[in-house]
Amino acid sequence: MVEVIRYLHNKILAILRNDVSDNAGSDTIFYFYKQISEEEINKMSILEISENGKSITNVKTLLDDVKKKNKKLIDEIDLDPDNYIAYNLFGYLLFIKLALRELQNIAYSRGLTKIAYLIAKNEENIAYEFSQYLLNQWDYNKGLNDDVLNIVNDKNKFIEYYKKVKEKLNKGKIEKIDIEEAYDELKESFKNN
Repeated sequence: MVEVIRYLHNKILAILRNDVSDNAGSDTIFYFYKQISEEEINKMSILEISENGKSITNVKTLLDDVKKKNKKLIDEIDLDPDNYIAYNLFGYLLFIKLALRELQNIAYSRGLTKIAYLIAKNEENIAYEFSQYLLNQWDYNKGLNDDVLNIVNDKNKFIEYYKKVKEKLNKGKIEKIDIEEAYDELKESFKNN
């Protein structure tokens, strides 16, 4: 039995788990050709599901790739953690941004340009849904302090801060200076709130 763990967008982009007894490590990001409800998916066989869409990537593989890229980017930068809340939030939002960028790259490489377009067009909402999935299924909440959890669990606040980070990092290649500028801008917004 296949279970919908979380819809990322409009009942066409979802995170699926092949067996209820499996853990998050087996989850797959899946694209359905049309909107399909959770009830319909629960009744489908794996073959029927594959006939109604395409598997994009395994979530664990995606996260492992992003962790490597994130570490490499952060290791090159001296982010001054003078505001721990901003520092903690920025690290998390940067990770989400890199995960969605990697997901777009995977979609493009497989000729799934519609998915890459959906992510670009609805990035903030998809980022929020993916974030909630990580908090609930992968225990990412354990790395975030309570103030940051309050922000990332509030959709409006999450989107507000995600946009600030995204605006600075929405260029082609993410450079050291882009990350430093995005972090400084996020710190400034904390001072002003």
